Amino acid sequence: MPAPPLPFFVILGRRRLRWYPCLEFTIDGRRETFLKIANRLVDEFAGQVVERYGGHGDADKEYWWIDIESKHLLLMRKEEPIGIGLLGDGPTDIELVARIAQRFEARFVGWRWRIWRLVRRISRPQEVSVG
Repeated sequence: MPAPPLPFFVILGRRRLRWYPCLEFTIDGRRETFLKIANRLVDEFAGQVVERYGGHGDADKEYWWIDIESKHLLLMRKEEPIGIGLLGDGPTDIELVARIAQRFEARFVGWRWRIWRLVRRISRPQEVSVG
């Protein structure tokens, strides 16, 4: 099955059934693109870059920890076909990363997302749902 068009949002699984959000922005791994996305996260979501690792060349990997709304999110950059993505640390980050995904007009994909959205609608029927 081919990958969905970018950008896309998906909830991934990890050991001990712990889910975490992932927003894939683009397969473009150039530093210029990475900086544009990082700046947008900082500007539009009042984020703060708290740690930086990696190189500055287009072929280098790069990892930035950005704090947004008291959440510690990882923005990473790798060469194509991986590209640039944003990862949350666990289930408590899903709501925030989903809002970021909406702002970037990402597609919401995967079965975990559908389950999370259903549970959210049942538990919070008065609120407008994300996605």
